[in-house]
Amino acid sequence: MNLVAPRRRFGTAIASIALAASSILWPAGATRAAEIVPAARAALPESIRAAGVLRVATSLQWPPFGYATDTGQPDGIDIRLIRVLADKLGLRAEFENVRFPTIVPGVANGRFDIGANSLSRTAEREQVVNFVVYFRSQLGLLVRRGTTGLDVHSLCGRTLALTQGSSQVAVAQMLSERCVRSGQREISMMFFPNSADMRKMHLAMRANALAVFPGGFGTLDELFELLTLTQTRKAPPLPIVLFGAEYWRRVVCWEALAEYGMVDAADCALFEIVDSAEAGWEAMLRRGLQGHSPPEVARARNGG
Repeated sequence: MNLVAPRRRFGTAIASIALAASSILWPAGATRAAEIVPAARAALPESIRAAGVLRVATSLQWPPFGYATDTGQPDGIDIRLIRVLADKLGLRAEFENVRFPTIVPGVANGRFDIGANSLSRTAEREQVVNFVVYFRSQLGLLVRRGTTGLDVHSLCGRTLALTQGSSQVAVAQMLSERCVRSGQREISMMFFPNSADMRKMHLAMRANALAVFPGGFGTLDELFELLTLTQTRKAPPLPIVLFGAEYWRRVVCWEALAEYGMVDAADCALFEIVDSAEAGWEAMLRRGLQGHSPPEVARARNGG
């Protein structure tokens, strides 16, 4: 994990900020030590000292380092570390939850004072920002439970879901080039702005069916994301059943979407609305419920 700060604005001050950030994290609810470190504060740009605010870019998708609590507040190791740092600098930390690929550009162009996230230290990034490394980790593969014999040396011809703008991309490209040089199929890559979107794709690629019950914004987000993946054929077709006819027909005017040309009329047939478990099961069977295979397995089975 790293803190990043713009090179042109902090310069050698990053060393003092790193010293301030070395304070020990405190448990939730404990009293924080608020002693200001004069040398670190003096090294800050005058504009930041005058504002009294440390503008922080982060992406709340990597628990335990950064996540949103049940009340929507930022928390985690990164967040608490930044609050300690801000206290030591005599500032108030202001966090903005942004898409992962925008953190480094946002710090480099001055929109944010610093960024804190699971950012790999690369030569390209070091051209525009300074790094303070406080935690070292490695990349890993997320696979279906029970999968065996799969590692970085056996990815040729498979599909990887990757976070946009992350160091994962360069590693995947290197491995794919190695596959091609050895006469094997290249690695297919799908790019997503954050891990939540990757999880949605993983769900869409692995699920046998989707059953959706009445819910709020989060439910609607998940539903429309998966409908879009199915509509654009980025995910294999699967039975999608919405439970609760009164709710779904009142909350979403599906026909209006087609009338205004936002979707094709045929897209409204991607799902079925029902009122009972029995009707839902029958709809899934009617729509071809079966255990479908991941794309790379299907290709191998079909000789592709």
